[in-house]
Amino acid sequence: MNAVKSASFATIALIALGCAAAPKPATPSKTLVRSIAAIEARGTFLPPPLDGPRLLAKNVELQLPRGCAPLDIPSFVRVAELVDDEESEFLGGCNITDDAGAARATIVLIRHRMTLETGDDAAASLKRTPGTLSVRTTTAGPTAGNALGPEVVLSENVPTGPKSRPSASVYFGAQDGLYVLYTEVDGDLRSLDAWAEAATSTLRPTPSARPIRWRAPTGLAPSATAIGKHKLKLPEGVQLVPPSRRTFGMLVGDATDPLDVRESEPIARLRDDAGVALGGMAYRAKLLAPIAATPAHLAKITADVRGVTGTETKLVAAKLFDVARVDGTRPDGTHEVFAAFESTPGEVTVLRLAFTKAKWPAYAPFIDAMLATLEPDVAAEPY
Repeated sequence: MNAVKSASFATIALIALGCAAAPKPATPSKTLVRSIAAIEARGTFLPPPLDGPRLLAKNVELQLPRGCAPLDIPSFVRVAELVDDEESEFLGGCNITDDAGAARATIVLIRHRMTLETGDDAAASLKRTPGTLSVRTTTAGPTAGNALGPEVVLSENVPTGPKSRPSASVYFGAQDGLYVLYTEVDGDLRSLDAWAEAATSTLRPTPSARPIRWRAPTGLAPSATAIGKHKLKLPEGVQLVPPSRRTFGMLVGDATDPLDVRESEPIARLRDDAGVALGGMAYRAKLLAPIAATPAHLAKITADVRGVTGTETKLVAAKLFDVARVDGTRPDGTHEVFAAFESTPGEVTVLRLAFTKAKWPAYAPFIDAMLATLEPDVAAEPY
């Protein structure tokens, strides 16, 4: 029951974040106008004072509104019918009801197993999500001894289905996961704005929360990272992530996540530790003479078919072999690096990295030095 309950209430957050599968409307502007009209028809429902009980959940606490009652069975049943999200954990929730006992507002706190700096980069991703009315960075409720809490991202969203209501979501990226406080409101836009402000005050990270923050690398990591049967030293703050771990774009339904690079069977996936600057993977491919007879040819073709333009090709001397490096940019300014080397006769290992336009200058000085550290991993078993 607890597992089902956790998955079910994780669904609430996914609904608000735009993950529910739905066809893209032919006329988004008209659809949005109709959605706003339907929101306004709900009337005003403002939040009660924030003087209810305190809920301590992992590294955040909630100052709940007055009269916030445990989630009712209809709320549970509605979300239980949708999706099962094993990457999320339900931390708490409650309903605000009217005099007739009908739920007018639902508050749910979820922690997702991912790292993300909740600042302007996360806000930019949310702005691309269908159904988003507004997105802004702000601060959470104050912690002990501080006038302001840490930076968070607040979004307001139209209903995602016939049974859902307008919603406000507050995102807080901490070292132990991405916390999302989701509030669904049966009210008009004025009500939604008021509940959004209340939500940012309700969420209060504890002093031990340790917010995620991106820092520019100053060098390579002291130890090497295994990439298949080889190893290399990555720039500081870059790490391997499990292949199944979702990105923020996957979570919010953003189809244009600049850091989302995919191959069918990656050897490894990479990400910067704040989730906002670098994404990448390593995979194997076969040489195809005469079309792609060398690692350099293969890397160049790979870049071309993926829409990377303005490419430049060079060879970087590693410890025991040369690595072909191809650089270029996508139309959105994302910088991509394709590094390829022949790992076994006729087979190439390709390391593909994508950097956001704003963060690329911080990583550029370390790419050649990183590739120069490539060498066979003697600890790895042979093919």
